[in-house]
Amino acid sequence: MGRPANPNLPSPTYTPRTWATDAAYPGGSDPWSLQPNKVEPASPAEGFVPATGASAEEVNKLFADGFDTQADQKTYEQGLRDGANAYLQSLVDYLAQGPALRFGQSTTGPLTNPARILFNKATREWCASGPLTTGGTTNTSFFSRTTDYRTSWNVTNEIGAGAQIVCWNGACAIDPNGNIVIPGAGNASDGDKVTEYNGATWTKHAGVFSPNLLNPDVTYDPISGNWIVAGASLAGTLYVYTSTNRSAWTSRTAPALTWKNAILGSNDLGTVVMMCPASLLGFGTGSTGQVSFSSSTDGGVTWTAEDFHTLTFASSGTSPYLGRPKWTGTKWIVVASNATDLKTYVLTSPDGATWTVVATLTSVAITNVACVGELIAGVTSTGRVIFSTDDGVTWQWTDEDVSTWKVIHAGAGRFIMNGSTGAVFVGPGTGTGVGAVT
Repeated sequence: MGRPANPNLPSPTYTPRTWATDAAYPGGSDPWSLQPNKVEPASPAEGFVPATGASAEEVNKLFADGFDTQADQKTYEQGLRDGANAYLQSLVDYLAQGPALRFGQSTTGPLTNPARILFNKATREWCASGPLTTGGTTNTSFFSRTTDYRTSWNVTNEIGAGAQIVCWNGACAIDPNGNIVIPGAGNASDGDKVTEYNGATWTKHAGVFSPNLLNPDVTYDPISGNWIVAGASLAGTLYVYTSTNRSAWTSRTAPALTWKNAILGSNDLGTVVMMCPASLLGFGTGSTGQVSFSSSTDGGVTWTAEDFHTLTFASSGTSPYLGRPKWTGTKWIVVASNATDLKTYVLTSPDGATWTVVATLTSVAITNVACVGELIAGVTSTGRVIFSTDDGVTWQWTDEDVSTWKVIHAGAGRFIMNGSTGAVFVGPGTGTGVGAVT
């Protein structure tokens, strides 16, 4: 099934770049190797310009001396460029056809149902983290990887008994080198600990947080090189810690937020977002949902002032959802919903500090979103897959129904979902848009 056309996207074009006129080339007679001035590529101008020095000499030896005339070299290079032009145009045409989602390839998942699935850029593996429900001591941390980079999972907990900690929410972060941090949880158990992986072994570090944190979250900022952990104490005080080596942690001044149940997100540009809902389960169980936002651009050392939002629902319900903050490439996006009255607020932010409600949907509860470039995919409380290509302002249903699959993740240009059975669905493929979401 082909990818559906998307009328909301502008018609893209790709203008092939052409060679400069002969006047842009070195003067004199052929071949180029006889020119007194050697040549090197000009940037950003097209073609070549006279130059001198060792670098120009090397370019000439590797590039120009293999041709008898300027015309021969120009013909060869134009052929390469024509091929690149054709490929880029076909790529633009393909992307212009609009997004498509198909979650097939159902497979047995990791050891137990993961709370978080991440993509390890260093090893090109999907990784799952969460609290154990079977196969070990309940609520201790587990970590599992794909064994074929995609669908088959190691069903043995990678974290040995000596490094396991209580981890209620499955919080986990991976840096570009494949190092991993999982913070502990619990006022009287492991809320002062982290377990970390250095590419070879897992190690537990005790006494790094004081007081103990009840249910902290963790993320990594690639610009500052900081790991950031944030969470509330039993007394309801918000704490922030940072580390560059995963073993020694420094306490930072936390933002003054109304709520303290920290959920973290980060992007590759050096922005860290903290979102604090009124409840660990979502953003509150009343008919009014409340959530606080703050952001940091220095690796969690300092934070912006609170941006507070109140979101109103028709009923209190028992199934509030607040998806983790995700980065689209141009904006942050968060979805807040209530499955009882099938209502979703979509909030976006350019900087993680100031948020705006850009859409209110009254027929669906989006539980979670993930982003691959401009394509935002969401999963609903009823197991339907929907998508947006305009930063969450409008949404389209797909013909994909994934039943109880309610958590979606993205990495390596793919989406991956997990549900209550611990199995996973992988996409995208060739799904079809079948109507607007209201």
